[in-house]
Amino acid sequence: LKQVRDQNMPAIIYDKGCDLIKTFYRTGDLLLNPLDERSQPWNVWAECADSADFDALSAALMPHPMGGADPFWINAARTIFAATALSLKDHSHRSNLLLLEFLFTADLKALQLLLKGTEAESLVSEQAAKTVLSIKSVLATYTKSLRFLKDSQTPFSIKQWIKNESKNSNWLFITSSGDKHETLKPLISTWLNTAANALLSLEPNRERRLWLFLDELPTLHRLPYLPEAFAEARKFG
Repeated sequence: LKQVRDQNMPAIIYDKGCDLIKTFYRTGDLLLNPLDERSQPWNVWAECADSADFDALSAALMPHPMGGADPFWINAARTIFAATALSLKDHSHRSNLLLLEFLFTADLKALQLLLKGTEAESLVSEQAAKTVLSIKSVLATYTKSLRFLKDSQTPFSIKQWIKNESKNSNWLFITSSGDKHETLKPLISTWLNTAANALLSLEPNRERRLWLFLDELPTLHRLPYLPEAFAEARKFG
């Protein structure tokens, strides 16, 4: 880290326990941690332009469980989350709170109306109310960390930060403290997966240098894009 800083190269640092940030954070660096007052505001729409983006984000947010459990519940939760977020993309008052309200507190008729004509419509049918409740319990497990996010008219975008070649030597810290880590784990996993995906979307450039420091990686969910990033990232810098 010191060598990278000395050479003024950008970096993304996953810092569980907030140990590295104490030594290396400086003015101009960016931080993602909804429980830290220095954190950038963020929402899902900052990273997603179309249904494929929302599908990719929901896959990182809600990983398939280990042990061969029935994939229906996770797949259904992903579908509802992605379709709801996409349906709210052009809403004049979209916010993290509004997204959670539709997912958890709005009545089923309101959710059905929002998702009418989408692939998620049949999953929120009033005729399957008990099934919907079970799917919502899965959703709650992985999306409760969204309630900590700050809303902003100009949210930070990991993808745009990576694509911005003029960021010079600023670093992006993604952190969590030990006692809150389990709550933030789905969100942190989503951020790092988004970063890996964004790196692979750049134009190939062996002269570019963007460093990824992923300390204690097994403390996160499986990141769908990370194996691909390990295999191909060199040609993207």
